Amino acid sequence: MQQSKDQESSKTGKTEKKTCANCGDTGTGIYCSNCGQRHLDLRRPVSDLKEELLDTVNIDSRIFQTIIPFTFKPGFLAGEYLAGKRKKYTSPLRLYLLTSIIFFFLAQLHDNKTLLSSGDSSFKVTVDSTDGLVMDEAKVLELLKSDTLLLREDSLILNDSELRKVKRTEHLRQSLIKAFTEKEFFLQALYRNLSYILFILMPVFALILKLLYMRRRLYIEHLVFSLNMHSFTLLLFSFLVIVAMVFPSVSDASQWLLVVLPVYFAVGMKRFYMQGWFKTILKEIILSVLYSILLAIAFLSVLIITLFSL
Repeated sequence: MQQSKDQESSKTGKTEKKTCANCGDTGTGIYCSNCGQRHLDLRRPVSDLKEELLDTVNIDSRIFQTIIPFTFKPGFLAGEYLAGKRKKYTSPLRLYLLTSIIFFFLAQLHDNKTLLSSGDSSFKVTVDSTDGLVMDEAKVLELLKSDTLLLREDSLILNDSELRKVKRTEHLRQSLIKAFTEKEFFLQALYRNLSYILFILMPVFALILKLLYMRRRLYIEHLVFSLNMHSFTLLLFSFLVIVAMVFPSVSDASQWLLVVLPVYFAVGMKRFYMQGWFKTILKEIILSVLYSILLAIAFLSVLIITLFSL
């Protein structure tokens, strides 16, 4: 009887000694005690590997358990994660990366679709409302290509400082021309840089929270909360982009959903930091003002960097 138990235990891999294919360490159990790699022999019938294959194909089945509390219980998932309940829900970082990929993919898809449907006259600027002077994209591009905007470096004797200024202006002019003529390439570079800067700004968002809640939590806790808040923002904007693509007639009306953001943040901050409504709303206003200024500076910087990198 004991022998049959030992054989059964050996079959399950609990007591059988195995050599790790990754590091060469020998031990028992399902995972290597040295490097953590699973002892898995893939040279078996597909039917025996069904569980492993399904686990590989599935990006993260926990997303289905995560999405409802994430959407309707602001601040809840950050608290659960920090309380050690990390197996049931998708991790904050993975959730952010998922929502970021979805948003920037949809945004670029929407803009490319708009460019294809709008033709060459999608960009119009009213220069003087009294005279009714309207400059469309073609006229702006023609103006950029003309030499009248620049001081020609070969027509004047310039010192080094003036020459560098002329060259920077010329570089900007060429970049603007390229942005107009190769819009899809420009938008692709712009969205890529925006995704980078948004990821970089998250720790700054957490730092502002740390200053607002000096004695309440550690910085890493603010960072987890920041990840969740940014993830929800990207999810909401993704939804608005989908509405704009599928139902363009109600796209403008759907913008009122942006009101959800301050409400979501306020409820999340109250649940996570456990302060009264007055302090929570006051801190949210301070946070919004400071972060909005940083976002405006960052987005302007990204636009300039993207233009000069073309």
